[in-house]
Amino acid sequence: MSKFIRNVFILSVVCVSVLTNSSVAHSYTFKAKGYAPTSDFGNKVESIKLYGDNLSRFNLSSDDFEIEYIDGDNTVKEKVDKIQLGEDYVELHFEAISYNTNFNITCTKTDDLNISKNDIKFDLGDSDKFKSGIHKATEDSEMLQYRLYTPQVTNDEKVPLVLVLHGGGEVGSDNSIQLTANDMITGFASDRIQSKYKSYVLAPQLPAELKVNVDTTGKIGWNEPKIKQALLDTLNDLESEYPCIDKSRIYITGCSMGAMGTWGMITSYPDMFAAAMPVCGQGDISLMENIKEMPIWAFHATNDPVVPMYGQKDQYKYNNNIIGTKTIVYRLKELGSNIKFTEFSEEDMLKAGVRVDENAIYNHFAWVPAYNNEEAIDWLFSQRNNKA
Repeated sequence: MSKFIRNVFILSVVCVSVLTNSSVAHSYTFKAKGYAPTSDFGNKVESIKLYGDNLSRFNLSSDDFEIEYIDGDNTVKEKVDKIQLGEDYVELHFEAISYNTNFNITCTKTDDLNISKNDIKFDLGDSDKFKSGIHKATEDSEMLQYRLYTPQVTNDEKVPLVLVLHGGGEVGSDNSIQLTANDMITGFASDRIQSKYKSYVLAPQLPAELKVNVDTTGKIGWNEPKIKQALLDTLNDLESEYPCIDKSRIYITGCSMGAMGTWGMITSYPDMFAAAMPVCGQGDISLMENIKEMPIWAFHATNDPVVPMYGQKDQYKYNNNIIGTKTIVYRLKELGSNIKFTEFSEEDMLKAGVRVDENAIYNHFAWVPAYNNEEAIDWLFSQRNNKA
């Protein structure tokens, strides 16, 4: 998966203006084209190129544009850093804004050049390779939306499937943010990975109301029994729909809450998966006997302040068996497991482009070096499940 880069976006626009993202009519129309690839830190909008007849007539400068967006509880307004002008285009450059943030760009010289994010058609690179799907609720399972990447295969070809579980920041109902928050999922669908390891990539989205939060809702995320059943049902349904899926090469991985789900799925259904890669998560140490023979490569950053590497996250106090990655690794090795484990120091995180020197919370971002580890990717796709 790609290293962190500042991406340039050129956008398709039909003008609107306010943070409520409601459309308004304009006497002047313009449009644009663009590319918005994912990165380790999600899609970043940092430039917009607008095309329209005789745009130069507005005599624009960078001082004529202002960007407004929400950052936490604050409304932020910033000026455009610079613009490039042509007869029929204007290109705006500014401090990168997350694609997952609503924003407006206001032109003080003319309302006809105001822009709202919701009126922009983005080319999201690898994210656009995924089609939408849904698992309908049953008596035993929850409704679950997902995205699926389907490779080009021949009728007699057998290829693996990778189930990727997102973290707590990507819960919701848009069935999109799990693809654009980082490239943990989309990296598996990239040309670089697919040219080497052709595979299906399954990316479900956990409903927001089921996010791990024992203090107030009592929910346990991907480990909700009806969610685990929904994941299992979805895998079985896809295997039936796509005969090219190799049942002996079903892999599972996830970060943070998704790693907790990974531990939960493999301890509940150990015969389903050929291998697992949990990153910066926790699991139920009392269930490790179930997976002592499974190929597992776990990852965690030493100074992770969000999910402790050894101990227990505060909100998991309802279950004293839920424990950190390194303690699980010790337990599995006691049971004879050949589990692999990589621990990232702060120096390792900095080398991967994660600025832990700016904010200690970034020590949670172990997924950046983990999914950029070519050896780990090679290892994952080399595993087979002889019980399938």
